[in-house]
Amino acid sequence: MGERFVQVELEELMDNYVRCTGDPPEEDWQGMFDSIEKDMSETEVRRKFMEAITKKNILGDDYKAISLPSWGDPSDPPRYRPDAGVYPTSVALTHERTIWEMKRLSVEFRKEQFKDDPFDDDDPLDLFEATCPKRQAKRFQSMHSASEIFLRQHRCFLYSVIILGTSARIVRWDRSGAMVTRRLDSKEEPQTLCDFLWYFGRMSAEDQGYDPSAVPVAKGSDDYDLMDKKAKEELPRDENNNENVRDYVRRYFKRSLADGWQRFKVEVPLDEVSEDTYAKIYGHGAGDGPTTSTGEEKTRTFLICKPHFSTSGVVGRGTRGYVAIDCATKDFVFLKDTWRIDLPDTEREGDVLQTLNKNGVRNIPTVLCHGDILAQYTETQNYEIEESPARNRLKTYCHYRLVEKEVGQALEEFYDSQDLVSVVVDCLFAHSDAVEKAGILHRDISSGNLLMVKEKWPDGSIRHSGLLNDWELSKEIPVGTWQFLSAMSLNDKYKQIVLQDDLESFFHVLLYMAIQYLPSNCPDVDKFIESFFDGASITDGDYTCGSTKMYAMENGKIRIDIARERLQFYLPLEVGSNNTASPSIYRTGPSDHPDNIKDRAVTISGRTRRIIHPINIIFTALSSWFSAYYEERSRSLQARDDVFIIPSISALQTVAEADDGYGDDPQILAMDPETIEARISAAKANLKDTKSAENLASHGPMIQLLRSVRQNLQKNDKVDVRAVQARNFANRNQVVVPAALASIRSPSKRDYPDPEREVDAPPLKRPRISQNE
Repeated sequence: MGERFVQVELEELMDNYVRCTGDPPEEDWQGMFDSIEKDMSETEVRRKFMEAITKKNILGDDYKAISLPSWGDPSDPPRYRPDAGVYPTSVALTHERTIWEMKRLSVEFRKEQFKDDPFDDDDPLDLFEATCPKRQAKRFQSMHSASEIFLRQHRCFLYSVIILGTSARIVRWDRSGAMVTRRLDSKEEPQTLCDFLWYFGRMSAEDQGYDPSAVPVAKGSDDYDLMDKKAKEELPRDENNNENVRDYVRRYFKRSLADGWQRFKVEVPLDEVSEDTYAKIYGHGAGDGPTTSTGEEKTRTFLICKPHFSTSGVVGRGTRGYVAIDCATKDFVFLKDTWRIDLPDTEREGDVLQTLNKNGVRNIPTVLCHGDILAQYTETQNYEIEESPARNRLKTYCHYRLVEKEVGQALEEFYDSQDLVSVVVDCLFAHSDAVEKAGILHRDISSGNLLMVKEKWPDGSIRHSGLLNDWELSKEIPVGTWQFLSAMSLNDKYKQIVLQDDLESFFHVLLYMAIQYLPSNCPDVDKFIESFFDGASITDGDYTCGSTKMYAMENGKIRIDIARERLQFYLPLEVGSNNTASPSIYRTGPSDHPDNIKDRAVTISGRTRRIIHPINIIFTALSSWFSAYYEERSRSLQARDDVFIIPSISALQTVAEADDGYGDDPQILAMDPETIEARISAAKANLKDTKSAENLASHGPMIQLLRSVRQNLQKNDKVDVRAVQARNFANRNQVVVPAALASIRSPSKRDYPDPEREVDAPPLKRPRISQNE
């Protein structure tokens, strides 16, 4: 959250935002905090301050201040446990933890007036955010508390108070940043701080920052009981009494009804297009839904609890995704609550999806309703100092909700490589339709945006169909998710995203999944992901593409280490004469899949040889295409930005002619040449004999390649990475599989270092400016 704090005068903050009916008493607050001394410990400062405001009943009868000196929420990091807070008097703190969902105001205590201050009013370089590590840590603690409240509650903004010994600051947080008052002497001049606390205790919930379009659901109410009922009732089973393929949605919703999370009924605007959609799906209109308090806008109401997923941090979109109940139809739906960037001439995600739905684009979500929420905008950006080096870094965000008919599964839940490739193909079809039928490019292809919907196929098997989601960044704004952006776009922050960039992102998503879930010769998957996907270089002060990804794209070869060993995927080891591995350890997937796996290892001269996975064909072929594209792009860049000279390398020639790709490593023995040649021929048979880079000029060749190889992929080849890692530690010499991740990583969403570019960047260890998904 670097450079997201702006300094404001306390009087300005009070005049513009702190309001309530009535005026504070004329009582003189002088001497209110005289008992606090400069040499007191943090614990003593906390105790004296809380005693003072409680004795004077500054907060009034509706609120109480509660100190938590030695505990917090057990899930919080120890150094981030909050000190105190203001709660409604009706709330009883139990289990000795912070009740984040009910906390109205966060109060934090520090011992030192200067050394513990997260901010610096007098920095000679005008760096308001203190750079000392200790003071940075204090700022991170404040950010953690604000982030947790934003996550647990439905807020437009919130306040916090930081007590610094005998001084104090007041902070107003929103999704653009935070306004921070100058440090005030609370001991010598307690009037303003006491006035703020007095006002806060008498402000409306909306003026305290709460979103009036989200109403708590009371226990015992009809809505509360409906949520319990829908969570318990299984969806109707099929004619053979098998579980409904969509019952996973009910389980998602049941999981959301978690302890410590409040239930809400939220409103979403309903336009004429949405009414027509409801009529087509349910056979009736939706115009009889409730209206907002102004009576001018139709809305639809939905019941939600804990987010199915959420992004961390304070600044940014703050996206939360919910499995929700439509109050009118009683169906499960997906509700996205976010703060969209408010830029001129940009379409909202729901508008884009409605256009795609209208044009018959396949494999995308169906919009039920969407809209901006009660004209709720951030305010912090309005207080950015004109001459500040961070000018225009703060963006304007608008509160927005979108409801979709489909509830997808995360891509990580694919059954096997055949299932994974099928989902990617479905999403490629969606991407192709959007470009050809609506002229819309996605521009943010990532693992989190490729979803799956479970389907029952005609043969009775259960597989997944792909769903390309998150179209909010599909307009001509430089955007993307760092891990999956093309190497070329990472090297040029002003580059317009084109089709080839999105196709490369699909390549990276497929590789990201494969490296985590298929056996390979990679000795350290976590290190590979950090190098290939999270990695970055610094060029002229800007972050650019990491060397590992850049090498792969330019040279057409994915390397796993400094020695430049080429990445290879294998079929999982199966029970055999020289293989003691249990197949149940190495496979994941639905229990109803037939076990049709053949031996994945062969014995030659007393040695067990691993069998090359057919998915290598995809990565080898696509790598050659991108390498040719990068070569020609580099040659033509100076002459013409968008004209590419097509090379004469045939589509899959590098697969057949690779001199270092298969079987030449004595430690890793590949399948016999006839088998690999047959599989290469099967892939080439469905591809036009054309030049490598030309295959990236449209979606067709990539779709054909994946569909061709998919026919050769076997089921149940997904690796259980935790079991594999555990076995590797137990016996490294018997099992040739990767020391894979202990837990699957999901790319986080953060700000790109350049203030003009909104990009979702990785959780890097190197210094960078961060935001939030």
